[in-house]
Amino acid sequence: MLLALTSCSTNDNNNLPSEEGSTSTSIVETDLPSDDDVPWDLIPTLMYEDRLYVYRGKKSGEHESDTVFDGSIESEIASTKTPFKNNQSNFGKGYDFIVNEEEKTIEVYLGDGKWWLLSIP
Repeated sequence: MLLALTSCSTNDNNNLPSEEGSTSTSIVETDLPSDDDVPWDLIPTLMYEDRLYVYRGKKSGEHESDTVFDGSIESEIASTKTPFKNNQSNFGKGYDFIVNEEEKTIEVYLGDGKWWLLSIP
């Protein structure tokens, strides 16, 4: 049994069209969006008493009915921006929180026993 393989191309560049006389289109670097054009979500952040607190992790625990909260997130800003007003976050509003001055942390209660721990970076 004799098996022969042949190719119809005269191009030695893995059958890619040659640059001379090629009519194929290619992506030009300027056609791609730059990193400046793409909004990126930031780490969840809360401004409290003129200081920024950033997300450090999740905590779980029961929400006790007698828990005394120190404040509530009153306004929100886009997740691509950094809060600039007190009690403002980039992850939502209406959440209650507890401040731990000694550890410089804030625990934000998200509901259903879910808490986020935020701290000063």
